Amino acid sequence: MHEESLSNSTSDTSNINSSTFKWIKGEQIGKGRYGTVYLGLNAITGELMAVKQVQVPKATTDDSKEMDAFAAENDILKDLDHPNIVQHLGFERSVDYLNIFLEYVPGGSIGGCIQKYGQFDSDTVRSFTSQILAGLEYLYSRGISHRNLTIDNILVTHSGGCKISVSSNHTSSGHDTNMDIWYLGCAFLEMWAGKRLWDQSTISAMYKLRSEQTPSLPDDVKLDELGDDFRRKCFLLDENEPTATELKEHPFLLTRNGTPNPSNPPL
Repeated sequence: MHEESLSNSTSDTSNINSSTFKWIKGEQIGKGRYGTVYLGLNAITGELMAVKQVQVPKATTDDSKEMDAFAAENDILKDLDHPNIVQHLGFERSVDYLNIFLEYVPGGSIGGCIQKYGQFDSDTVRSFTSQILAGLEYLYSRGISHRNLTIDNILVTHSGGCKISVSSNHTSSGHDTNMDIWYLGCAFLEMWAGKRLWDQSTISAMYKLRSEQTPSLPDDVKLDELGDDFRRKCFLLDENEPTATELKEHPFLLTRNGTPNPSNPPL
């Protein structure tokens, strides 16, 4: 680990309230198309954070595009505030790096949990699906579509909550929600199956060919009538596809062992 400081940088510290904010850079915990994600420790408060970092380019066009994408990501994230969306904590620009400080979600992704623990209990599938829909509903209220809602981009808290990770290379403006609902259907099936059924490129190809190829239920996975109806509604086409708000009210999600199930349980 090594210590970083904002004393010689321009920063938007948002929820990080300190005139001189110091943080300690830890291990790499992720890498995306734009930027590398590290575990960070606020050296003043002891708070753990995820820090997405990109190196300030010297001159090349490709590097400039990366910087533009990183700045766009910060602009998207800084205005989002919802319990089912990973929280933006602040931004810094130093001589060598741009850093976006994000809420650290310690449970890893749904994809990682499936790999470790296998098939989810039906109530867990209901809870996670309801929370994902609540997060999507919020994004749509802000005019944002996610467009890459895979099990690797949905993170899990230690208390059973889940949060959508939002990135500029995922999102688009407007209300093109079909892809998100389609991807949600795929995530729904993978949680039931307890295994990764497709990789990202396969899901993307299925979506593009959705009139010819709809994801089917694996032979070893059994859904009751309501669960199967929910699955089918996620894969309807275009104007027939329900909204996130409508899916939140689907009967499958509104019961838990025969009793009402809150759509957004406390985190």
